[in-house]
Amino acid sequence: MSGRGRPREFDRHEALVKAMLLFWDKGYDGTSLSELMGVMKIKSPSLYAAFGSKEDLFLEALELYWSTVGEEIWSELYKYERAQDSIQAVLLATARILTREDRPHGCFVTQTDLNSPLPNLRVGLKVLRCKPFEMLKNRLRLGQASREIGEHVDCESLANYYGVVQRGMAMVARDGSPRDALEKVAGHAMGNWGAVVPDPLAH
Repeated sequence: MSGRGRPREFDRHEALVKAMLLFWDKGYDGTSLSELMGVMKIKSPSLYAAFGSKEDLFLEALELYWSTVGEEIWSELYKYERAQDSIQAVLLATARILTREDRPHGCFVTQTDLNSPLPNLRVGLKVLRCKPFEMLKNRLRLGQASREIGEHVDCESLANYYGVVQRGMAMVARDGSPRDALEKVAGHAMGNWGAVVPDPLAH
């Protein structure tokens, strides 16, 4: 008597990476279950058993993106002694990493619709979108603590400024802007540093 046999095993992480790339390229609504099963090379029962729902899979793909691609960019914040150099490095990394030819352009988190009817997706996305702002604000406050940045400087508004620049760069990368164009944007933004962050010794 022959049995049905065990389900075919697969590499869960490899399948998740493939799902992430597909979602990043086509978005949640633009990606069908059949496309997911095709790129992940698994059948529907295995997909649901391993990842739960499509929404759960998408959230896990977002988290993977943040811990890999996001980490490539935002780890630059703590590689340099000065906050100015750190923020410049983040902007240049944004230009370099989000225009790579071997994967979708732009930022997976930024380009995902925050008005999704799925509550868990909205909450998870909002949490991820707030992280860069908090990281920028904390790095700028470290700059204040080291006296690179004057005490009078509003780190929250400054974090908003550079956060908007970085997010805008990610958006136009998605639209096809090349790396060198984005690097020029980064240069202009950092050229404003002296205006938005006056020399603390002048006060």
